Amino acid sequence: MDTGSHFKSKTVTDLLREYLAIIFLAAVSIIFTVIQPRFATFYNLSTILMQTSLLAIISIGLTFVMIINEFDLSFPFLASLGVNTAVNIAQLAVPGFLAILVPLLVGLFVGLVNGLIVSKLKTNSFIATLGMGTILLGVNFLISGGKTIVVVGGLPDWFIFPAQEQLLGFSYLTYIMVAVLLISIIVIKYTVFGRIMYAIGGNADACIVSGINVEKRKIFGFIISGFLAGLTGFLLAARLEGGHPNAGDEFLMTGFAAVFLGMTLKSGLPNILGTFFGAFFIVTIWNGITLIWLPYEYQLILTALTIIIFASIGYGMKGKTVKV
Repeated sequence: MDTGSHFKSKTVTDLLREYLAIIFLAAVSIIFTVIQPRFATFYNLSTILMQTSLLAIISIGLTFVMIINEFDLSFPFLASLGVNTAVNIAQLAVPGFLAILVPLLVGLFVGLVNGLIVSKLKTNSFIATLGMGTILLGVNFLISGGKTIVVVGGLPDWFIFPAQEQLLGFSYLTYIMVAVLLISIIVIKYTVFGRIMYAIGGNADACIVSGINVEKRKIFGFIISGFLAGLTGFLLAARLEGGHPNAGDEFLMTGFAAVFLGMTLKSGLPNILGTFFGAFFIVTIWNGITLIWLPYEYQLILTALTIIIFASIGYGMKGKTVKV
């Protein structure tokens, strides 16, 4: 469908609803700039993109699961496990690449287990991943002893490099986010795999009748989510330069919010580019509210209200029941 037919097939109300979040973000950005000119500087844009990177990466993983009409509640706890695993390994007398590789492998493994439980055992994904998340939370407390992991003497330079260094004024975290974003868009939009994922999310039973291996695709969806959660864990460890049992827990609300916000850009369907916008939206609002020196409690309330309103619009546009 070309652009012209796209707009002809939608009413003004539909278009306004679809682009309302973008219009709101633009309007609020202008207000922030008027109140605090530093908001519109290159330095602040670079900061916003850096702060968006981790939320966007882990939310893109969640998007792959939600495209197939499933849920993953374990991803923030898996990110925390990635943080603590990476930090602990970096302090051992072992090859440095293991501090990067192990969190990724742990993410793949947990994603695989989630996928097998949901697809093979037919367990509700909400329940299965909630249980897995609780297990991971317990493991995180075992690894960290329930305390912040402080590295005496600091972590190696190669470990913290992605979060501490810049290229052309942008953090390497931003470049990693862009790479994940582009690869994910190509996979989900321009491959048979991506089209099948959307087909499963639309009608899994019809896909089964058509001979599509739905179980296999669902497993892959959870594996991708787990892998990107593990990657986020390592990158978060590099940014924090330490570990904590709850390091990634903040992604639970904001991760789902980013996906739901992004759904407003595609008629209520989870989509990769929309999820990036959702993450950017959340971080930009938070950044602007912080710059105008609004008290912290008001920051929380206003940011949460904004997320609820626009995420509800995106969820409501889906036009069908989502399995929970």
